[in-house]
Amino acid sequence: MKRLFIILLVWALPVISMFGQSTDNIEVDVTKLNSDELRVYQQLKSKMVAEKNNVVTPEKIERYAEIGKAFGSAFKECWGAVSKDAERFAQSPAGRLAMFLVSWKIMSEDVQGLLKSTIRWITAVSIWLVITPVFILFTYRNCITKKRGRILSEEKVGFLRTKISYDRPESPCHGDMTAVYGLCYLVFLGVLALVAFV
Repeated sequence: MKRLFIILLVWALPVISMFGQSTDNIEVDVTKLNSDELRVYQQLKSKMVAEKNNVVTPEKIERYAEIGKAFGSAFKECWGAVSKDAERFAQSPAGRLAMFLVSWKIMSEDVQGLLKSTIRWITAVSIWLVITPVFILFTYRNCITKKRGRILSEEKVGFLRTKISYDRPESPCHGDMTAVYGLCYLVFLGVLALVAFV
């Protein structure tokens, strides 16, 4: 592969060199230039000579390839030594502590956010589990018509059973406000969702 690349580069050198060369040569009479113009002319000439010296040749390409190969093998050796030393350090107690501190520094904000959201969820679910039965109980006591009224008679039917007859059904104190109770429960769920999700 390397030889094929060099052969292709050698064939392409004349084409590449044509783009780098100027076809028109300008001759300048140096005796008619003042000191500033002469300095600029000399700088331009030195740049042109430097550009001519930077021509790519197969020898230079091969030399650069050898330098790259040497650099690659040196890098591989250095990387092997560093990775072995890093592995030994990671297995030591100080290395484990350093790894923990680095990972904590990287992940601390995520862990804190996860902990906060977990606490919010636990709090919201606990409040929901306590308050929902209370709402159900209040709604049942205050809004649902009960079948009892005044007790008219009690008669013993069995060992632990008693038959009670009532005068009339008792009307609830907030029978017409069942929708308000439901609305209050929805507001409670909304506030709870804000606590849990925001």
